[in-house]
Amino acid sequence: MAHPPSPEAAAAPRRLILHVDMNAFYAACHAAAQPARYAARPVAVAGDPARRHGIILTASYEARSRGVRTAMPVGQALSLCPELVLIAPDFTLYRTVSRRMLDLFRRFTPLVEPFSIDEAWLDLTGCPAQASGPREAARTLQRQVAAELSLPCSVGIADNKLLAKIASGWRKPGGITTLWSAQVPELLWPRPVEALFGVGPGTARQLQALGIRTVGQLAAAPAALLRRRCGVLGLVLQARANGLDDSPVVAEDTERKSVSHSVTLPADLRDPRAARPVLLALADQVGRRLRHLGLMAGQVTLQLKDTSFRSTSRSAPLSEPSDLTGVLFAAAWHLFTARPTPALRLVGLAAGNLSPVDAPRQLRLFPEPASNMTARRLAEAEDRIRDRFGEQALVRAALLDGSPRALLNRRAWGSSFQKSAP
Repeated sequence: MAHPPSPEAAAAPRRLILHVDMNAFYAACHAAAQPARYAARPVAVAGDPARRHGIILTASYEARSRGVRTAMPVGQALSLCPELVLIAPDFTLYRTVSRRMLDLFRRFTPLVEPFSIDEAWLDLTGCPAQASGPREAARTLQRQVAAELSLPCSVGIADNKLLAKIASGWRKPGGITTLWSAQVPELLWPRPVEALFGVGPGTARQLQALGIRTVGQLAAAPAALLRRRCGVLGLVLQARANGLDDSPVVAEDTERKSVSHSVTLPADLRDPRAARPVLLALADQVGRRLRHLGLMAGQVTLQLKDTSFRSTSRSAPLSEPSDLTGVLFAAAWHLFTARPTPALRLVGLAAGNLSPVDAPRQLRLFPEPASNMTARRLAEAEDRIRDRFGEQALVRAALLDGSPRALLNRRAWGSSFQKSAP
């Protein structure tokens, strides 16, 4: 006999979105794999534990309670916590656990959208799991993650993806937090602007210079002022401050053929030199997504739409599969400059001929150049920083004017922030 829905379920808004964020993911993966060695101890994943230098990539909560923080030099971390256990990063382990995590989520709902290696959105609207109420659904999911993966996670509950993402970060580790759209004035507006997704230290200083220190002040600021001083990004952040996001949870395509990003330009692009930062921003986002998906591209395709709405594409294979921004950008720029290009209103970049990063490959006759290995370590470090602090935490020097990145960041989720191929 079916049970009637709980009062919480009956009162819940039409959409039920969960954002699940694994806590101290890299460190927790090692603790789950070797509990006798690492569980309940102050541990940190670091760039070069053998030589005891480099930076901290992530730390367990036991280490954090002793002052150890992400991006802290290893030497400083050891001075704060002499008993700190340092672990070399194992990205094969992290990707394996991430795939198991997503498989578990898909047992709750087919609508699961990964955002990074350790977090995802779930749309439970109309699913059986919703019948017991949002909080009980979140508790059930937490228990399953703990039982099957031995990992802790925090869950944000909301009626859109943006608010669920924000809520999941409020009570770590292991918290369950609701933030419905109707609660935005009460719960979100009093917080400092840094609490808003996408506001890093630089953007916060820019807003504070305008007298905007809280999310509520940003929500109520004159739109013309934000656009004049912050460009398109100011309007994007104001929408977020008001809790606005109608983007759908887009399920991952397990048979993915390509990963792409495109941008409709605010003004016709007539100077070919002006395309360079746009292509760099697109390559940056496509490369970042490839790395999160654990995929390598064997082909790059440039997608163009001119001012007469004619669409063309240009493709070229890569000499070897890659997920690095520099490689993707070089291929895209070569395609763009290979022939004359008319004035454009849309530019897109697609990575195709995809293969898993750990797929068997032809062995090199000569070792991989040191520059490639350095670029890979740098890209992985950049991803970790952006995952933790937002896309604006790191910006390439060529994009300091902000316009290409602001346009792409506006598309980061769904209709208002949509990745063209998640």
